[in-house]
Amino acid sequence: MPSPSIDIAQVNLRSLPLSMQQLAKQIGLAEMLALVEKFPGIKIFIPKKASESHQLAQVIGFRSMQMLCARYGNDYLVVPKLDRILQQIRNQMVRELRAQNLSVRDIALALNYHERHVRRILQGDVRNNNFDMFADDF
Repeated sequence: MPSPSIDIAQVNLRSLPLSMQQLAKQIGLAEMLALVEKFPGIKIFIPKKASESHQLAQVIGFRSMQMLCARYGNDYLVVPKLDRILQQIRNQMVRELRAQNLSVRDIALALNYHERHVRRILQGDVRNNNFDMFADDF
């Protein structure tokens, strides 16, 4: 099974869409990420019985394929896309840079973001606090 290019430690399972949470609980987070990387947004047929030579077994491992077959066998599974996970990781990077006391400007430059986008991410974290949205930096 190829390892996903996403750092699993940076993924907050609870903030992912329900479909990803359920899939990760069924087969494991690393296996879910491998499946999502290989078949993003694709409808795949899950056979009733797992086989070690099946393409899915090559991606997620035979044991995880057995679990998929037990749950979804003889049916189709629409594999979620990576977009949500990647967005979550990028947003976490913004928060971590801010925690290191970098300015909005420096964060935007470091991540190739617009300053407005950095502020939106940070404001989403502090929506209930009284920050000045129009300040040069908060």
